[in-house]
Amino acid sequence: MTSTSSLVNSPIPLTEAESRAFTLLETAFGDTLWAKLRAYIDQGEGHCEALQEATTCTHWQEAVRRALKIAALASDLDFRAVVQAARALSDAVYEHHTTHARRNAAQMMVLEFERSVLLLQSRYPGLVASYEASVA
Repeated sequence: MTSTSSLVNSPIPLTEAESRAFTLLETAFGDTLWAKLRAYIDQGEGHCEALQEATTCTHWQEAVRRALKIAALASDLDFRAVVQAARALSDAVYEHHTTHARRNAAQMMVLEFERSVLLLQSRYPGLVASYEASVA
């Protein structure tokens, strides 16, 4: 997977609904929010890499398994687009769509995860940079 660090220099504006969702997250998680967000980024990137490898090797059940793990992480943070992308990949696989359609769905899953990381960076500018410094 392409590291999201190359994407952090292009912050995207938050919609009013996204801003409200972040406010709710801040209230719900309080002081543990950054740790939760870092875990989301770290685990999500690992699952995205495994998802891409499974897609390349046409191991579709493993790709779906990884997508659903990412969706579980995303649902805790109310990233609905990530959850929907995981469902779309699952549907594409289990409804026997073409390999091309499955690959497109897997690519959308990764892109939605990357978009969610960009949203986090937009809201919390130091999050990704401080995360990368802590794992370096």
